[in-house]
Amino acid sequence: MIAPAHIYYIWYGNWSSALAGSNPKGILTDFAMNLGNSPRYNTNTTYGDPSGNVSANAIFVADTVDPGTSLSLTDANIATIVRNALTTAKLPTDPAGVYFVLTAPGVAATSGFLSQYCGWHTYQTVNGTVIKYSFVGNGAGTGLGGCAAQVAASPNGNPGVDGMVSVIMHELEEAVTDPQFTGWYDDAGNENSDKCAWKFGTTYSAPGGGVANMKLGGRDFLVQQNWVNASGGYCATSYSATTPSLVSMSPTSGKQGTVAAVTLTGTNFVSGATVAVGGTGVSVSQVTVVNASTITANFTLASGATLGARTVAVTTSGGTTGTVNFTVNAATPSLVSMSPTSGRQGTVAAVTLTGTNFVSGATVAVGGTGVSVSQVTVVNASTITANFTLASGATLGARTVAVTTSGGTTRTVNFTVR
Repeated sequence: MIAPAHIYYIWYGNWSSALAGSNPKGILTDFAMNLGNSPRYNTNTTYGDPSGNVSANAIFVADTVDPGTSLSLTDANIATIVRNALTTAKLPTDPAGVYFVLTAPGVAATSGFLSQYCGWHTYQTVNGTVIKYSFVGNGAGTGLGGCAAQVAASPNGNPGVDGMVSVIMHELEEAVTDPQFTGWYDDAGNENSDKCAWKFGTTYSAPGGGVANMKLGGRDFLVQQNWVNASGGYCATSYSATTPSLVSMSPTSGKQGTVAAVTLTGTNFVSGATVAVGGTGVSVSQVTVVNASTITANFTLASGATLGARTVAVTTSGGTTGTVNFTVNAATPSLVSMSPTSGRQGTVAAVTLTGTNFVSGATVAVGGTGVSVSQVTVVNASTITANFTLASGATLGARTVAVTTSGGTTRTVNFTVR
């Protein structure tokens, strides 16, 4: 949907019971009225077709009430509720519209509300026009935890309605990027909001209660992130043309106890950018913004830094990028000495090897034939014990011994067969 989306609400059921003191309709209406051209809705501008990209604007146009008495709706009932609102002219028949059937607490959707979904979107033809519409239920009471991130305190004092806000956002984003299921989805069939479901990014304590991650029109909301379809894709709470992206990094790994001189490549890097590495044991220094697409930095890897992948992100005044992984590898081991340094044919020598950066899984290799190694035990980072079994016919003389870990192989030390 390239043109600005027009948002319509159909209030179904008895909304007077939905914690009326918190103004439930006002919460949802304020959200829709202030969403257009916000950094949050702007994430959708990264989607488009040959005619253009999705507009940054979304406009709340109108609402109507369907007081229906049924507490158990089928998908066909929901389609009829939308159709009735249009055929009776309660709402206009708008090809740019997305019509939301918002149910009051206690109204079930028999195809799986609260058990399989919190909302959905689809389309039908009404008055010769393809109409996009969505169901979003209010799960206040039993099962709310399945459709709301906060079940006690929430930013606007109404956990059921605050939970609906995030679902409305989810379905609206999917409706504008995949309105008739021929638009955007990934190889697994996930639409844009599916890829970031229940991810909220950075949050803050909301004055009204609970936590939030954005403010719109003077209200705080907790709204799931959306998949930004740019720079390889990432989940984000906001997007702008100046939002930075991190595309790649070189090198992508380093060893414990070393300093990696890293070059980060992306877009919209500006002076003052910072680089953050997840976890502990890796510190960042000498960050230099070379130009809008290149940053250099030193990653100092502590000798005891936890092995494995770490997330790396760049933050500028325009926002924070998605992450790229940097892997901490084991330090290169060294073999300094060995005791004893010799053994007789036909005996077993209990050998202690001394060095640095020994880790679990280390192996010990003896050159030539006739000497086998068993019971290798990494006592600590500097000590390994092992049994050298010397065959009765083992060739006499010096043999090379080396230790190998995930960090590499040591230089050799000699062991003599006597």
